[in-house]
Amino acid sequence: MALRSLFPLISALFLGTPPAQAESPAYLGLHGMALFGGAEHVFASHLPMFHAPHDIQAVVELRLADARRDRELRAELAASSGLWTLVPEPFVLTRLAPGATEPLASLRADLYEGHFERGGRLRRRGVLVRILAVPMYRPLKPGDRGTLHYLRLGKGRDSFLVAEIGGRPGFDQILHAPGLAPERTGLELGPARASCPELAELRKALGDQALGEIYCETGDLR
Repeated sequence: MALRSLFPLISALFLGTPPAQAESPAYLGLHGMALFGGAEHVFASHLPMFHAPHDIQAVVELRLADARRDRELRAELAASSGLWTLVPEPFVLTRLAPGATEPLASLRADLYEGHFERGGRLRRRGVLVRILAVPMYRPLKPGDRGTLHYLRLGKGRDSFLVAEIGGRPGFDQILHAPGLAPERTGLELGPARASCPELAELRKALGDQALGEIYCETGDLR
């Protein structure tokens, strides 16, 4: 992730630190995100690494400020089983933290079908994104070897499971789980591990419900 790693230095040299971002300038950077959702909900999950300014796992619920573009995006995400990514303008990641003094309410971003650093296709440039909620915000802990837990996001066909990233080495995994029971808030799957569980294991743990993998990453979390 050379581009993301260089951005804080470039920003410091040429952009300076905007006053509203003075809360934690060490976390100013280009924070690429996995984009997923459907008709009811759209989420973006920060693509983290075990070093600043990327050592925070954060998921936001969002919408596009332009209503027509927002409807189009939701329809495209609902029809897609693959990965999309969102590339925001540089911002301070800690502004997504609960109780941040300057919480991030909106930003401009480019949207890619596929991974923006791995051959993804640019679909929208410079769209205004509104942040509706931050359902997950977790600083990474390299020594964490607790229980592997998945957080449930969304509802109905727009239900997803996001793995809480454990210790180093770890993995980042996002699953589409359209058959989740309304009362299920997540999934626990034994001790933390270094690689993404197979779908067969996950389906069994969920009672053989429909399940699809949107994203699985281990290389950035070594």
